[in-house]
Amino acid sequence: MMIESQYFQQYPIYKFEDIKEKKIIWDHNRVQEIEFRDRLVKNKTFGRAFLEEYDMTNDFYNIMNTKTKGKIEDHFVGEITGLQGIGKSRVTQQIIKKNWGHISMNNIVFRFEDAIQRCRKIQKKSFLIVDEQVLGFGVGSDREMQEIQNIIEVTRIHGLSLFFCSPTTRHHPSIHYNLEVLQRNIEYRLSKVLIKKQNAVLGYIIIRIPQDKNDSFWINQYEPAKKKFVETFLSRQHGRLDLDECSKALMDHPKYSKCKTNIDKQVIATKLYPTMTTQEINLIIANCRLV
Repeated sequence: MMIESQYFQQYPIYKFEDIKEKKIIWDHNRVQEIEFRDRLVKNKTFGRAFLEEYDMTNDFYNIMNTKTKGKIEDHFVGEITGLQGIGKSRVTQQIIKKNWGHISMNNIVFRFEDAIQRCRKIQKKSFLIVDEQVLGFGVGSDREMQEIQNIIEVTRIHGLSLFFCSPTTRHHPSIHYNLEVLQRNIEYRLSKVLIKKQNAVLGYIIIRIPQDKNDSFWINQYEPAKKKFVETFLSRQHGRLDLDECSKALMDHPKYSKCKTNIDKQVIATKLYPTMTTQEINLIIANCRLV
């Protein structure tokens, strides 16, 4: 089937002052172009990703403003996906800064299990980013997937907007829009992000990514926190959970003797094993009576 070449020849004119009236040629190689053409065969709406008339940057931020600055029960739920290394976290943070004007690590968790507890501590009409650095596994992972709808409801009640950032879609039922980081222009530090609903491409937005030296949050807060989390995760023994070993390590903690309740033990165990689910933590605590 012949694929219209216009989809790969038209480029939007970017409107920032320093590159005004310049057409942007998006960085992609021959293999990616073939992938794009295959996607167009399967989904005709994918062609909107390459047409200037479907640039919905302003429309998207208007929707965000309406859903996040109105009544307390209004909130925005978005899912940001894309290939490894394409800049999903950076794109998400720029969307946040554009709409809320600020961001801190208090608004970011690296695993789903921490999200419900965190959202109860954040100021109403704010936001929470679940920046998924690891996939749920082992005891509790199935439960996590089943509770995704619960956290969406909890954030709504608390007046928080919610952003899931992950390599592939999790098909959350209450997502307002799925955002896919599709292409970048390295020279001008631009990212093209598709706006999708039920697999239909509605259009795209253009996000500008600041240089590292001009993004103190990225360099001084996010990157160190992510690095620490990943190193902690990698240091954990992969494979079958060794309850006895984990329980002994918990009881050897210098503050364990001060624990009066299981909640006290949960605090210590969560610090020891930050990548484990709540159910795994509870198993370790319960097993302390048996070792």
